[in-house]
Amino acid sequence: MKNRTTTATFTRVAFHIRACLGLLLTALPLAAHGANFPPPPATPPWNGPTGDGGPTRGPRSPGGGSTGPASPLPPGSTSPGPSSPGSPGGSAAASSPGAEGLDFASWHLWWEFNKEPFLALKEHLYTTEIQSGTGGFYLGDGVEPQGEAPARFQRPSAEDVRERIAPALEKALAVADSNDMTTACLVALAKLGGEGAEGARLADLFLPFLQDPNQEVAETAAAALGILGHEASAFRLGELAENTDRGARLVDAKRVSVRTRAFAAYGLGLIGARSDRLDVRRFVVHKLLRVALADDTSTPDLGVACMIGAGLVPLPWSGNVPQDDQQRSLPATTSREAQITVLLDLLSDKKTDRIVRAHVAGAIGNLLAYERSGSELSATLRASQARMKEQAADVLLDALREKGSFTREVAQSAALALGRIADGDADRLDQRIRAELARSGTDANDRVTRFFALLALVEAAPRVGDGDRREVTDVRALLLKGLARGDGETRRQCALALGLLERRLGELGTVPARDATNALRRCLTEAKDPNDVGAYAIASGIARAPEAANELIQSLADQRDDRALGYVAIGLGLLEVHTAREPVLELVDGATYRPGLLREAATALGLLGDRKAVEVLLAKLHKANSLASQASLAQAVGRIGDAGAIEPLVGMLGDRSLTSRARAFAAVALGSVADKDPLPWNSRLSVGLNYAAAPATLFDLAGFGILNIL
Repeated sequence: MKNRTTTATFTRVAFHIRACLGLLLTALPLAAHGANFPPPPATPPWNGPTGDGGPTRGPRSPGGGSTGPASPLPPGSTSPGPSSPGSPGGSAAASSPGAEGLDFASWHLWWEFNKEPFLALKEHLYTTEIQSGTGGFYLGDGVEPQGEAPARFQRPSAEDVRERIAPALEKALAVADSNDMTTACLVALAKLGGEGAEGARLADLFLPFLQDPNQEVAETAAAALGILGHEASAFRLGELAENTDRGARLVDAKRVSVRTRAFAAYGLGLIGARSDRLDVRRFVVHKLLRVALADDTSTPDLGVACMIGAGLVPLPWSGNVPQDDQQRSLPATTSREAQITVLLDLLSDKKTDRIVRAHVAGAIGNLLAYERSGSELSATLRASQARMKEQAADVLLDALREKGSFTREVAQSAALALGRIADGDADRLDQRIRAELARSGTDANDRVTRFFALLALVEAAPRVGDGDRREVTDVRALLLKGLARGDGETRRQCALALGLLERRLGELGTVPARDATNALRRCLTEAKDPNDVGAYAIASGIARAPEAANELIQSLADQRDDRALGYVAIGLGLLEVHTAREPVLELVDGATYRPGLLREAATALGLLGDRKAVEVLLAKLHKANSLASQASLAQAVGRIGDAGAIEPLVGMLGDRSLTSRARAFAAVALGSVADKDPLPWNSRLSVGLNYAAAPATLFDLAGFGILNIL
């Protein structure tokens, strides 16, 4: 295959500095579906061969970038330019700081990483019965209906996927004339998924691309195996991540590059997270911890990938908390308790890389994430959960205070983790956690830690726990105080946290507090700075605050800043203000050369249920010439996912009169339209992530991380 000759990234999200975030194989036979995975070893699973972190088999194209479109930037941002000489490529890319240069305390950066569960477009459009003449929410005091709801969207059928989409993508992959097309088709096909023989067939289809001399194609093939989710692919991904002789044969090289190993580890985690089979999940945990604990590479990329992957795969509780040395030497695959114990030891080990430690803390938070104790759990299991929570909280609280060897990055992750494990009842430990999060939310030296602590506090406080109390009044008062008296950044952060608090309470059946939603409305009314308008618009949408609808509609008419306009449109979409459909459609019509606004306005149209959006977006995609506009349009069409887009996209994919880049974006959109999952695959990795501690293989401004893949 030809190497790329230009440098803009195609299936990867390019992130604009300061503005905000824009936004395996041949020699190893594939095990049949349903194959038995080996049991965990009798000894700890990390006594295996170490990897060498060797170089890639071939360099990237000149300039280090990839040819093809970068995915969309945030509203108001500009299209990415060519990478400079010496941009990340091969093993050197693994050592570059992935996200250096961003303001990690900015509210919109958190939104870009965590927005998908709030948007949840496909789930909303396919499952919500919209009644004509109602809007679900009301303007002002709740007396004025928000317009007639539109026609329903249509989910692609299994027949659509099998007979129209998959064959078109496979044909395009077979005749791909650029790396753009190759990577686009690999990921699009992976999103379709496949059980049994179909999954095995697609996995076999991906294997040769692991040997591609272009590093981006090779690592994308590894990621595609994980996105596909076919369980037997875990064997190959494990060999790649561990850099075994078999893994090296899979890539037809002397060794597996660090980048491909990291992408394989992420793929392993994705397979484990999807699987309902205990033997698969234990195999994945075994491999990831074995690789992490034997890691002798010079960068944190592999360790971070293993930690994030392991945190996606919780094992069953056993009721036995490891205590003495003999118990603590049990394999992590024995139980959830043993799994967490291994991670706690890693977190406490000052020799562990600081960036890896940050993601160890995140994995512990995921594995101990709040689970409402119910009758299905025995008293023994509940007691075991409580003991593990207490052990973890002691270490995480020390990390949050940056005691001893704990660094700023670990403190940031500890805040997020504590928000996952705590609840709002009167238990002494939960009160202690909430008090420390409240203190850190106002007094921590690091701005990111302060922000994450506030977000963690509002995640924990609404939960009932094992009691009946939820202590949210003090938390709301703290946020309202910051909203009224803080500086600009504090007010934006408190607004977002307040919106999240009311959203979580609403999900538990509580009507949003009027003092909170009215405060957000007042902030919208008074806001002049576009950054403030955007923050309050998103916060109001997250909170489902109907009081803000009138102000948002007014902002849509008054604002001239593209970034603020995009967020206002999203806020109206989250509130389902159907009377906003026409003005938002006008935004889409006028945003052909404004890709950030185009993406957000198109997403808002989807939230508002306007099927006209698909027709308008497809027409624009067919004519679009700029890289950023094509990316924005493809992502918007795919996120909405209406079956009406299939035929036009298949036509574009096969139209050789279009550029390879345009056809590649049609492949991206097709894969997203037919995605087996309601949320984008990478939301498993991005939601709740400490993105301030991101190596290049996770998230990269140059577009080379796994989270940069569309």
